[in-house]
Parts: sequence; C-alpha cells; structure tokens
Amino acid sequence: MLTPGPLTFAAPWMLAGLVAVPLLVPLLRSLPPPARLLRFPPARLLFDLADGGRTARRAPWWLVVLRLTAVVLVILAAAGPRFDRATAPPEGPLVVVVDDGWAAAADWTARREALRDLVDRAGRAARPVVVATTA
Repeated sequence: MLTPGPLTFAAPWMLAGLVAVPLLVPLLRSLPPPARLLRFPPARLLFDLADGGRTARRAPWWLVVLRLTAVVLVILAAAGPRFDRATAPPEGPLVVVVDDGWAAAADWTARREALRDLVDRAGRAARPVVVATTA
C-alpha cells in the first residue's frame, strides 16, 4: 500500500492514471460539433431577430479546469483512499459520523459497539467527542 501519512490507497496502481491527465487536456478543451441545421417553416418569424451570440472555438478555461478536476477526483476515488487510524495523531476532538438510516439496521449492534468503544477510548484520553447522525 502507498502510505502518504495516515492516508492509504487500496489500489495504488490506479494512481498511475494521473499520468494521463495532461494528455487529456486537448480532448477536454474541445467542444461538441455544432448542431445540424434543420429547416422549420414557422421559423421564418425568427429570421429578423439579431444573432448576438458567437460560437467559441475552444472550451473556456474554467470549463477545462472543472473537467480536469472531475477526472482527477474519479482517479483518486478509484484508487480507494483510506484513512488509517493507527498512524493518525490521537489529539483534538473525535468527530464520528454514524449512518443511522434504515440501511444500517442489519449490523446496528456491531456499529453501536464500535461507537461505544471509540467514545470510551476518547474519554480515557480526555478528548471531546462530537457524534453526528445521517438520518
């Protein structure tokens, strides 16, 4: 596993996809082809309207940055990031988000025991605990 601090990746070989991101820039800068022109007889009423819009030759820079960010986030998500509690420093407040919806009912007892264990360990270390629920 690749371990940059407490962050580990389940499939670090997926991070090799980040090498291809600069190669995708020309593809992400492109725009879709223009729409086909279809003749519609009632459209004659619209012919007198002024056409103030110009068609861009390339995508704007902010759209390219947004697309590149989406590609990088998909690659990072595919690598399976995990936060390793063993190497994380045990200081500051403990923030726990608990899924207490209907889908968590199947293993609710195990979740409750794990939460109780976390809170007990934080209490022994005199760390404040913040518990948030999803439902």
